[in-house]
Amino acid sequence: MALAKTIASRTYGSRLAEYARFGFTGALNTGTDFVVLNSLLSITGGSHGAYLACKAVSFAIAVVQSYFLNKYWVFQAKGEGKNMEETARFFAVSVAGLVFNIVGSSIVFGLLGALNVFDFRVRANIGALVGTLLVLAWNYTGYKFFVFKKLATLK
Repeated sequence: MALAKTIASRTYGSRLAEYARFGFTGALNTGTDFVVLNSLLSITGGSHGAYLACKAVSFAIAVVQSYFLNKYWVFQAKGEGKNMEETARFFAVSVAGLVFNIVGSSIVFGLLGALNVFDFRVRANIGALVGTLLVLAWNYTGYKFFVFKKLATLK
């Protein structure tokens, strides 16, 4: 009984720590996304076309950062998979996330614009936040069970 309790405690504790690392990494990546997005919007203005391009660039930069943080810190997958295959899986999950993120954030940005509420920058940030929330569960599941899965379970 004590052994089962210890194993459960370690599993639960390590899973909780992994969730915390993923959450922190996500917050850092979101911060990078927002800083880059707002910097680019300051340069390009607030048209819908400029927003789409700026959002795609900011998300892509955050994804590169995300790869390294998730691989080496969150899932601690050092040397687990063949780097090219693992990188391709990561970017496949992330590109799908990019589509969800851009579609979700653009819909919100457009709806708020049609309602004529808020400044374009506020609409852009609300849209970006909604897009980020949409891909949170997708990214965790994809990274955990498809990208950084232990090598032995991929064979």
